[in-house]
Amino acid sequence: IAVEVVFTFDCVLGCFLATFYTLMYWWLGWHLAVNMSWNIVSLAVIFPITQGIGMGFARREQALGEFGNLLAHLRSIWGALHCWTTKVDGEHCRVIETFDDPEMTRQKISELYEKLFASLIAYFDVERTGRGWHTTNPAGKAAAAKLKTTMQQRRHFVGASLARLQRLIQDLKAHGLAGGEAHRLDQYVSKSCMAFDRLTMLKEYRTPQAFRAFARIYILVIGAMYGPYYMYLSQGASGEQENLGLAIAFACAIQMALSGLF
Repeated sequence: IAVEVVFTFDCVLGCFLATFYTLMYWWLGWHLAVNMSWNIVSLAVIFPITQGIGMGFARREQALGEFGNLLAHLRSIWGALHCWTTKVDGEHCRVIETFDDPEMTRQKISELYEKLFASLIAYFDVERTGRGWHTTNPAGKAAAAKLKTTMQQRRHFVGASLARLQRLIQDLKAHGLAGGEAHRLDQYVSKSCMAFDRLTMLKEYRTPQAFRAFARIYILVIGAMYGPYYMYLSQGASGEQENLGLAIAFACAIQMALSGLF
């Protein structure tokens, strides 16, 4: 996983540019060697990256909480349909047994839940849009439009399944379920819909990209800005050495570290 995170296209491009910048300073700007402060890196790169990581983890925790609410309420509805009892003709029986064909009703409920979970999986499996490539590249714009269409269609399937579940709750009233208990199940369905809508917002609307774009550009040009420091490093403590390999290695190491964090 670490290799996949570090060795990306941006990392390879950044290492190539860092090597190029270092060689240009080696051949043309040797006299510019100077010991530079790294506070700019902390301000321009580390701060946006840490803020992005914090926002990403906050959204992740929120999504996990909403997903837990969705599953918990759906499970509660399933349990109520199969376990709750009601009084019919003076005798208590399970709610599902008040239907004309309980076995067929169980099968329909199972099919409804299967379609609901299948549509949820299909929806959340769609690739997210909103990346830089989706807004700047013509092919990316076309891909984003196709993804949005697919996402809307699969979201509609989930909404249709939830609507069928809500109609089922209303049918229970006609089979003797008390109004208060039916209202409680309606609340479960409503909370499930609210949790799903929050999940769709988290999925379809990404975090702001301005600081990410700024950090990405800065990471790619950091070699040009800190080339004089790399020359200073290559000269050693005495200031008379000519260690080009050390300068290139350090420049590439900085590039890989920042790309890995990003």
